[in-house]
Amino acid sequence: MLGVLLCACAADTPVFDDIVITVGDFAEYGDDYCRAGRVILSIENPTPVPVCGAAISLSLATNNRCYYTTVHDERGIPPGMEVFIAVEFVYISAEERADISGVSVIGSYFF
Repeated sequence: MLGVLLCACAADTPVFDDIVITVGDFAEYGDDYCRAGRVILSIENPTPVPVCGAAISLSLATNNRCYYTTVHDERGIPPGMEVFIAVEFVYISAEERADISGVSVIGSYFF
């Protein structure tokens, strides 16, 4: 019975609410036929608990459309550390353009 109570308490504790996700950089690259944008995310774990993995959903708005993706990362983040994740969006059209203001973190889940 005690084990059930401990698990219930742990499940209700918002341990990872303090994790900070920052869009650190954005750059476009390509040629006349293909274009893409690369986002660098910074994820900081200020909690005393190690993070085993993350799922982060992002969007990128270009001048023509919006792209969406979810990134899964299982490298882990030790307490007090910061990791960086590169996310690439390949555009449908080589004429599309975007900048860092078009990047949004839609949601995240840490475990």
